[in-house]
Amino acid sequence: MGQCAQLCPPNVSRLFNDVNTCMKLQSAVSEIVRCRVNNSLHDKLFVVQLADFGILMNISVTSLTIQSYVYWMNEVTKIDKRLSAYCLAVALLNSARKISRNGFNDELWDILETILGPNFTQCFSDLSLHETELNTTELVELLQSCAVERLTTYRRSMALEFGQILTTDYEALYAYKRGDYQRCLQLSTEN
Repeated sequence: MGQCAQLCPPNVSRLFNDVNTCMKLQSAVSEIVRCRVNNSLHDKLFVVQLADFGILMNISVTSLTIQSYVYWMNEVTKIDKRLSAYCLAVALLNSARKISRNGFNDELWDILETILGPNFTQCFSDLSLHETELNTTELVELLQSCAVERLTTYRRSMALEFGQILTTDYEALYAYKRGDYQRCLQLSTEN
């Protein structure tokens, strides 16, 4: 218990200096437990936010490949299984950005097939790659919409555990991008 007390702020750890009654000992132990629970939640939030940043930076800055996506998915689930939704969303946004800039190609097809699984192949099995290129705007919009859904779901699950986390900011940004300013304002007001 003394080691746990050293990890707490000085005012809490000092409670152990004067535990000459059972009541004082119980009070000191309760404060240490409360302090450690609060700190562990804070520490976990810090790790999750650091992972968020790492995913965003690595997928956005480096070239997303099937191998890098699988690597990140495996690594983030070791930290928190919910991070896989964030990783998926960032990969979808990265793919949408590449498609909007450079068009659709076989490499992006393979990446999206890995990210989305058989559902992607079924949706586009009747289209040739040439026809898909004609619909890149729709594909980009679909990928962005899917990413926003996953990001919002991810944020809501984090808010349940950590409390005051914005949950509609991605939706608001997406509404703004689409020109739905009334919805953007509504979602922003909720935040």
